[in-house]
Amino acid sequence: ISFFLLLATSYLDVLDGAVARKFKKESMKGDFLDHLIDRYSDFIILLALTLSFFGNLYFGILAIAGTFMSSYVGTQSQAVGMKRIYGGFPGRADRLIIVLIVIVIQIFTSTTLIYGYYITSWALLFLGVAGFINSIYRAGLAYRSIA
Repeated sequence: ISFFLLLATSYLDVLDGAVARKFKKESMKGDFLDHLIDRYSDFIILLALTLSFFGNLYFGILAIAGTFMSSYVGTQSQAVGMKRIYGGFPGRADRLIIVLIVIVIQIFTSTTLIYGYYITSWALLFLGVAGFINSIYRAGLAYRSIA
């Protein structure tokens, strides 16, 4: 069920922006709400993985923090007058694809541990570390762009 809900929310997230662009209804309010809802969605998805039987609390906290820092640095560049920075890995789409793949793998390997952790826990660790690396990368891009 979670796999299909995640697929549906991902599709709707892409669709809302496309519809706004098609009908020329893009706005700062819409952009703000889109990013706000994305962060809540990221939090709920990562929290659900963290609190699942297959998750790990510490890796989950790292994943949530890494995701938020990466997003924060990207939007903070816009707040100081530059363009928003979307670069680096993993972006939101990358995270959603990773989570979808992990859910499928976990279904078929529900009893398999790798060095004492389930694949879901390893994915949370990866997303956390990669998120912090991406936030450093984005911060470097932003800092070099400041006049």
